[in-house]
Amino acid sequence: MKYYTLIGIALGIALAFLGLAFGFGGLVLGVIFALIGGAVGAHYDGHIDLRQIFDGLRKRD
Repeated sequence: MKYYTLIGIALGIALAFLGLAFGFGGLVLGVIFALIGGAVGAHYDGHIDLRQIFDGLRKRD
């Protein structure tokens, strides 16, 4: 079993630590990257289907 979700979140948190060096804005950016990394990792793990989510946002059938 692959752990892309965990890897994505860990990389995002690592970016958050780098962001701390640049203040609150960097911290917020790191959290955003952690969320994006977690979502992409969950997609590769098969937990969520990003294509279906984006199609729903575009209201495609």
